[in-house]
Amino acid sequence: MNDAADVPRLLVCWFSHTGQTEGVARALLTPLESDGAASVTWHRIEPVHPLPFPFRRRTFFGLMPEIVLEEPMALHPVTTFSPSDRFDLVVLASPVWFLTPSRPMSSFLKTPEAAVIDDTPVVIVMTCRSLWSVAADRLAELVEGLGGRPVGTLVATGPPGDITSALATNRWFFRGKKQGRFLPEAGVPADVIAGAARWAPDVLAAARGQRDRFVGATPLVSASHLAQQAGGQRLFATWAKRIQASGPEGSGARSREVLRFVGLISTLEVRGYWAQGRHTVRKWIHGPDRHHDPGHPNGDVSHG
Repeated sequence: MNDAADVPRLLVCWFSHTGQTEGVARALLTPLESDGAASVTWHRIEPVHPLPFPFRRRTFFGLMPEIVLEEPMALHPVTTFSPSDRFDLVVLASPVWFLTPSRPMSSFLKTPEAAVIDDTPVVIVMTCRSLWSVAADRLAELVEGLGGRPVGTLVATGPPGDITSALATNRWFFRGKKQGRFLPEAGVPADVIAGAARWAPDVLAAARGQRDRFVGATPLVSASHLAQQAGGQRLFATWAKRIQASGPEGSGARSREVLRFVGLISTLEVRGYWAQGRHTVRKWIHGPDRHHDPGHPNGDVSHG
């Protein structure tokens, strides 16, 4: 048994829309909690008005402006800790939406309770389909703005961002079907979620001040990923402002702008699929081309 005085106190603040992010957080921290290596306090970030699942495509893309512009939403009160409580480490776990931390997470970081992060090391946990680094960087910026110290980033992603994984993700997110007859299972694979446990020693070491600036992610960020994310950020920022300027939520003018945005995203998706299909055929015929790595111009609108 560990001496209680030597057991680090961890706080986990998480939002999970489909259950994947919660699964990663629990796989990561339950081993420490179960064997008494750490004392873990859990806080689920819950919107007052729950987000639907599955989404209608128009509804989800209609939420994009407030997600990208990080406008706070109403959350249920925190009951498991107070802002004045002190922890040895805080874990923030969130999915990535539109290359951005989920709106419930960014909203939580604008509440008085987020003061618990001040002068405390923080590990960021993210789930997404493939593009995660700019969202993780933004979450780190928010943490630093609250006086926290980002010390690690852990990421659970799905299969490579090819046509089949993109179509499977759309099937799940917009039709609620995780499994299908012809496409692979959508989302982060179960073995990847369970595999988050391998990072538990790093989290424990960070809580003891013995580990800093570690990253657990497969694959790591490539130049192609950075380019896709930069383009996606510009696209989303431009359309977020355009949609909001068109009128209030529920207005006909805003609905028309959302439909135009959905049409643009659909067109870009088709172009991305076409480019990847051509790339796949080229590889079959000529072999791998190291310098060609087509991606989805619309970035990643992942789930979690």
